[in-house]
Amino acid sequence: MDKEYVQHLRYKLQKRVRGLNTEGFLTFHSALKRFWGWLRSQPSLWAIFEDLEKRYPEAKDTAQSILGGSALVFNEELEHVAVAYFVLLKCAESDRQDIEFDIGHNYATASKHDEALDSFRLMFLDPAYEYLDEQLDDQRAMLALLRKYKQKCE
Repeated sequence: MDKEYVQHLRYKLQKRVRGLNTEGFLTFHSALKRFWGWLRSQPSLWAIFEDLEKRYPEAKDTAQSILGGSALVFNEELEHVAVAYFVLLKCAESDRQDIEFDIGHNYATASKHDEALDSFRLMFLDPAYEYLDEQLDDQRAMLALLRKYKQKCE
């Protein structure tokens, strides 16, 4: 991938996540659907999630348990990210406008919807975003190494 392309993609991702983080509980669900649609339209980003999905297929069942009302915690970071991906995917596909803050209420003692939504963001959106961002950095580092190798070979 081109260095400028990766930087531009990171900027667009950051801007959209920042926008999603400013949404209130009344508009968050529709904003998440739009965000998820944009993610699907970005092959470089979606490929990162597809790879994660293949590496952690059992995370889908764990995410389903969370959607069912369980409040699970994770010992491994990648497992947490994989579950976060599936939770976000299921929420984006859901027609329930309140699904995100219902899940957030399971992870927070707060009674307010906005606080529960913050808990949802902290538990699921932030880890997924950080993983995408790190993977883009890793791809950029790999690209730099390949360019150096190419130059030395020439």
